[in-house]
Amino acid sequence: PQKEVKQVYLNIRTPYDPQRVPSREEWTPQFKQSLLEKTQKEIAWAMKEAEGTRIDVAQAQKETPEDFVKGGEWEGDDVRYLEEADRQEAWARNRQKLIDEGKIDDVIGHHQFPGYNSIVQQQGGKGKANQWLQSMGYDGITHEGGDIMGGGKHHRVWIAFEPNQIKRTDNH
Repeated sequence: PQKEVKQVYLNIRTPYDPQRVPSREEWTPQFKQSLLEKTQKEIAWAMKEAEGTRIDVAQAQKETPEDFVKGGEWEGDDVRYLEEADRQEAWARNRQKLIDEGKIDDVIGHHQFPGYNSIVQQQGGKGKANQWLQSMGYDGITHEGGDIMGGGKHHRVWIAFEPNQIKRTDNH
């Protein structure tokens, strides 16, 4: 088949470029919101985990004979478990306080935007990865191409997510 290039008008305003990781300033509001929601789930999990640990320790202390618990290895384990529960709860309360104070960037700042291959793997394929990118506020993909199909001649590739983003210049 003959290669054919057609001129078109593209309406891609917020493209994702898999060859460069967006800086935090370039993160879309949708991506920031998804990180915030993920953090809120982590907070809820940490609080539940800490509470469960405290309940488990209290139950074990009730069920274990006193002479076996005091001063023995169980007592040391209990202390370590309770210290870990305290750390989890402190982390969760700190994150929640930052959210309540509107310091969202402080909450999500340790995250990084995933690379395209990671997105494809996490989402289960390129189609679902592109849907995820759309849900994050991107309306297409752009990257430097030419190594695979361009015969080594580098050029900018644009991929629109929706057909209505493309219009032929000859109106056909």
